[in-house]
Amino acid sequence: MRAVLAAAAGDGWALRQLDVETALLNGDVEEEVCAREPTGYERGGWCQVCRLLKALYGLKHASRAWYKKLTAVLRATGMRAIDADPCLSFGTFGGILVFVLEYVDELLVAGASDKTVDMCKQVLTRTFTLRDMGVPKYVGTSCSTPLETLLL
Repeated sequence: MRAVLAAAAGDGWALRQLDVETALLNGDVEEEVCAREPTGYERGGWCQVCRLLKALYGLKHASRAWYKKLTAVLRATGMRAIDADPCLSFGTFGGILVFVLEYVDELLVAGASDKTVDMCKQVLTRTFTLRDMGVPKYVGTSCSTPLETLLL
């Protein structure tokens, strides 16, 4: 992560921070997971359960299902994760190298031009609802790590 951010700062790359809205709800559950019917939405008797097809917050499989969904979308665009860090993917858009760093539901997209970063963002927007946070100032969900400290 630091290497990509340092390269982006040194070479003047475009950086964009994206937030995936309700990220964990995008994951598909592969295992058979059942839950009680929510109160007020009961259709059956007292012994009825719902089989989950999508991940829910609080489900221990949710984070893994979200990661698999995101990597599948990135791989479909020709991007692949590096061996040293599975949360760092790279690929090309329009012949220009792009990096995507994942931190839970936040994505940092780094590319040589704004056009390349926008192309990557458009591909991700086809599958996920994204909020463009602009140029990153903080990294992490707690917003406690200033970007400048990562580049030191």
